[in-house]
Amino acid sequence: MKQCRAIPIVRSVVVLGLVSAGLTRSAASQTPQAEEPAGTSTSQNTSLAGALFAPMLPDAPGFSTTTATATAPGAMRHKVETTVSLGGSPQLTATRIENGNSGGFITQSLHPSPNIVATFRQNFRPWLGYSVNIGYTRASEHNTNDAGAQSVGTRSNFYVPNNVWELSLSHVAQVHLTHRLTGFTDEGAGFLAFQPAKRGSTYSIPYAGGCCVTVGTNFRPLIVFGTGVDYHFDPQWALRAEYRGLLYKFADYGQNLPKLITITSEPTVSLTYTFGKHTYKQ
Repeated sequence: MKQCRAIPIVRSVVVLGLVSAGLTRSAASQTPQAEEPAGTSTSQNTSLAGALFAPMLPDAPGFSTTTATATAPGAMRHKVETTVSLGGSPQLTATRIENGNSGGFITQSLHPSPNIVATFRQNFRPWLGYSVNIGYTRASEHNTNDAGAQSVGTRSNFYVPNNVWELSLSHVAQVHLTHRLTGFTDEGAGFLAFQPAKRGSTYSIPYAGGCCVTVGTNFRPLIVFGTGVDYHFDPQWALRAEYRGLLYKFADYGQNLPKLITITSEPTVSLTYTFGKHTYKQ
């Protein structure tokens, strides 16, 4: 009989506890809680209903079933920032002129042309990142030796249309100036491939003993450098404006021509996509 009488009492306690917990949760959701010093207990945590029935009310404020992870004061988490971009630019190469051995002028130039460049970039820290760059342009190299003299044994008007390919790897340092604007610099190395547009074709080189040669692909070591800014008009999308400089020697196509050092300038505008957010947590 005592056991049967205890059952209604237990039911009453459970019902009262649920009602109390419900009222506590309702009051907590409607009344703003003032911030309290760390280590002090709130009214919710000291509530008898909260202590008894928290497992029944997992969504009640203050009754989380998981333990929060403590973070050391001053700790910083840097997210790896990964971007890809595709852009275009004019290819502007400085013409080089030097005095030849016979007193005439040697000139080497690359005709202006449109250029495209694709970049994959990752930044691990603001000062530590890298980019892989692939570029392409269709341009003609023009060489003259003792131009206008037409002396016997000289090579004048050596003119070759090329498919010029760039592959380079750069170190990147950047800083987020504002939530929309990011500045960066990069410098690295790679190579240029001068691939004659008509592979296997002959090109005229007037000199004593012959007139024509067959030229092949010519590779040139490359130093790349630049600076620019990204304007983020969206968390993922940005517009990049940068100056790219390429330092290398002109191709000689295996003809023992002078290989003069030049700089190609590429003022580039690119569309950039960022995987994830573009800002650092600092």
